[in-house]
Order: sequence, then structure tokens, then C-alpha cells
Amino acid sequence: ERDGRTQSEIAAALRIQPATMTNMLQSMEAAGFIERRADPDDARVSRVFLTQNGRDIIATVLELELTVGRELLQGFSESEQEQVGHLLLRLIENLERVNEQEMPV
Repeated sequence: ERDGRTQSEIAAALRIQPATMTNMLQSMEAAGFIERRADPDDARVSRVFLTQNGRDIIATVLELELTVGRELLQGFSESEQEQVGHLLLRLIENLERVNEQEMPV
């Protein structure tokens, strides 16, 4: 959505752990889809930018996402599709809550 976000901003938007985001970005950088640059005001902060290769593949990735989504929901009524969406969101919220709790060792 916006070039120049920090890794932690992207992780928060995607609701994933920063370590997971780091691994994903390393793979995307190796594939030539993104580049990471030091923040001009704080060299400890890394900002993420799409490369031209990254921009070029966006339409393909979005079309693939739509195709897979349609296949997964094939045979579900519109009401059932909405229900699945709500249930998945509740699962995500529950997982986030569990991840925030301290687990006994």
C-alpha cells in the first residue's frame, strides 16, 4: 500500500510476528521484489520499498489470490461465505489474544 514502511509497521498491519516478517522480507529481497534501506533519520530502522520487479508482479499475485479464494469458496452461498469470513476473523483474534498472554514454562 505504501513504500517506505518499517518492518514492524508491515508486521503489525499483517498481524504477524516481527521475526516472521523478517524471514518473509529476506525471501522477497532475495527474489528481487523488495529492497530494504536504512531510515535517513535513524540508521537502526529499516524501511521497505518495492522494486520494479515487485510492482510488476502485484497484478499476478492479486489475480492468483482471487482465483484461489473463488476455488476455496466454491459451492458456498453468499451467506455462508460471509459466515466463514466472520469465523476466521474470530479465530485470528483468539490467536492474537493467546499470543499476547504469557505462557507458563
